[in-house]
Amino acid sequence: QHMTRLVNNAGAVVAEGGSVTIDQSKLDASNLLASVPESKRKDLHIMYRVISLPLHGVLSIRGHNLTRNHPDFSQ
Repeated sequence: QHMTRLVNNAGAVVAEGGSVTIDQSKLDASNLLASVPESKRKDLHIMYRVISLPLHGVLSIRGHNLTRNHPDFSQ
């Protein structure tokens, strides 16, 4: 059985006109690699897919906005 519950999935509240950084304290799926030997983890990437974009504002990853056509990002 695969463990699919994330270590952290706290979400974030953003004030109008503001921004927030989502780091591992808010979103962390590193536990999904627990069964992989540590020496091989550097070759793997945890991928996330946003299934619902914000109604107002944008989600930006490393300066690039997530869109309906490009909803994925890695940890």
